Amino acid sequence: MHRIDLAQATSKPLDLDPDGRIVAEWANTHNEPFTLVLDGPAGGHYRAGSGGEHVHMDAIEFCRILAERGHGTGIGRHTLPL
Repeated sequence: MHRIDLAQATSKPLDLDPDGRIVAEWANTHNEPFTLVLDGPAGGHYRAGSGGEHVHMDAIEFCRILAERGHGTGIGRHTLPL
């Protein structure tokens, strides 16, 4: 998150790659089914269980919500422990 914050504050480009570890850690904290589609260079498609909520958003905004730097609803209300 610090890299994202610095890039936004300085208007510098941010080199990102998809990394499912954050999504996996988040999914293990709440154990609810979901389908998650993240846009952008760090995006991807993730799913846990079946019949859960479908969420489609920007990958950086998703990380900001997990870090409590943004507000999420539904399945997005779950943040990562600090």
